Amino acid sequence: GFNRENILTVDVRGIDPQLFRNQFSKFSQVRSMSYSSHIPGASGSDRTFVVNAANRDSTEVMRMFADHGQIATFGLTLLAGNNFVDDYNKCGNDIIVNEAFVTQFKLGRPPDAVGRVFTLAGGKEVRVVGVMKDFQYMHLEEGIKSFFYQCDVRKFNYAFLAVQSTDLLSTLTSMEAAWKPIGGERKFSSKFLDDYIQEAYDLHLSLVKICGFLGALAISISCLGMIGMVVFTVENRVKEVGVRKVMGASS
Repeated sequence: GFNRENILTVDVRGIDPQLFRNQFSKFSQVRSMSYSSHIPGASGSDRTFVVNAANRDSTEVMRMFADHGQIATFGLTLLAGNNFVDDYNKCGNDIIVNEAFVTQFKLGRPPDAVGRVFTLAGGKEVRVVGVMKDFQYMHLEEGIKSFFYQCDVRKFNYAFLAVQSTDLLSTLTSMEAAWKPIGGERKFSSKFLDDYIQEAYDLHLSLVKICGFLGALAISISCLGMIGMVVFTVENRVKEVGVRKVMGASS
């Protein structure tokens, strides 16, 4: 449900997001850039409780922190409302929810949800500014639940760069050089998003391979046993078949 090709993930914990953006937006190979607290499809999300102002009912909801570049970078679809504004100081009380959120809180159609106010755990009030199409923000076994993006620059852990380059090695080398003035002694830690997602399913793929091997082994042993029984039966009935042939039996 989202684009994961050619997206470079950079660990920016402890780095000034605006400084990183200024430094890496100079690369012509970077089509778009965004920040997030988690890695979509791989590292899960936060769990929080949302209170519906209409009936004061509290419901558990999944949450990630992200900025205005998330929708463009991952190719998400905005069904109603608007994206976050390009100012971290003005979007702190805004959230963008998914279709499952709208359904769970019985908000009607996506446009009807825009402008609705909810209270988070801790008493913070937030306002729905947009509704996006459902996508698989967590591991596939988790399914798609009520979810929203919230804008909070203090929670950003990863930067996502949509890269378009014919020479990735050269691009990564240049990015590593651009990192040094802002990262200091800290190593430039980056990996492509599809590699993160692949690693998230390595355990499942290993289990499938093990089950397949055990299944093939069981079938092989069964076939060997069947062949052994056939050979044993034939050897025991050689004399019987010979007598029947002598007596005129057909093949």
